[in-house]
Amino acid sequence: VPADAEVSGIVVDAAGNILSDLSGFAKLSGQIDSGGTIEQGKFLFTVPAGIYTLSVVLSPGSSYTSGASQTVSLETGKTTSVKVVVSKNTSKITGELKDETGKAVTGFDAYVFATSEAGIWQEALFEKATGVYTLHVAAGTWYVGYEIDSASGFLSLPKADIQMAVGEGQTLTKDLIVAKAGSTIKGQVTDPTGKGVAYAFVEVSGEFGDPMVAGAQTDVNGLYSVAVPAGSYFVKTFVHPEHGFINAEERSVTIADGEILTVNLKLKTADI
Repeated sequence: VPADAEVSGIVVDAAGNILSDLSGFAKLSGQIDSGGTIEQGKFLFTVPAGIYTLSVVLSPGSSYTSGASQTVSLETGKTTSVKVVVSKNTSKITGELKDETGKAVTGFDAYVFATSEAGIWQEALFEKATGVYTLHVAAGTWYVGYEIDSASGFLSLPKADIQMAVGEGQTLTKDLIVAKAGSTIKGQVTDPTGKGVAYAFVEVSGEFGDPMVAGAQTDVNGLYSVAVPAGSYFVKTFVHPEHGFINAEERSVTIADGEILTVNLKLKTADI
């Protein structure tokens, strides 16, 4: 398909000033998905003519929050100029990652993320030594979640379910409470001959289409271990297609509090 239309854009602040220190990615979604990098507050790239939705993704830790997406109509042989307005992150959401007893959770890799009502994404790392986090955001309503290393024995919140409304220039303090996973599902992922498969991903999800509860990658011998709370789950594998295997049959399991349950998963052969 010929890329016969050009889009030229600038990213500006509320006063209309080009943000020459801004980097990120401008994305077009439509008959095809395409895009280009934002450098010094500007972007320029070619795509097939058509009507697209333009959105901007800023670098993690940026001082700005991108606005809502906009519709652009690109014509053959023409350059269409667009302007994208972003908001200064004048507000903060901060707090600690704590367990259910109020003790700070430290010593593990973890990050916090937030999405706005317009679908804008922000993220930040927890300080490993203190469990403290700081999200720099624009004023508005944000929905927060977090991910923590499964080796910590705590559960992640992979969905942005915690709602927070923050005002202009406000610092909102909100501690995030993580649930302890007191049970363990472990086992080995093997190929059809019984040999362990390294770097396969094992996902434990809730019943009836619930999102992933926890997951882990297998080691060089195909072994995995996932900490979960007591309950009923589905256990499934994901293996890269280049290995030539098909994912193992999904397993339905129920685990009691404090139980260590062994679930071995055998991949199938892809023969066509």
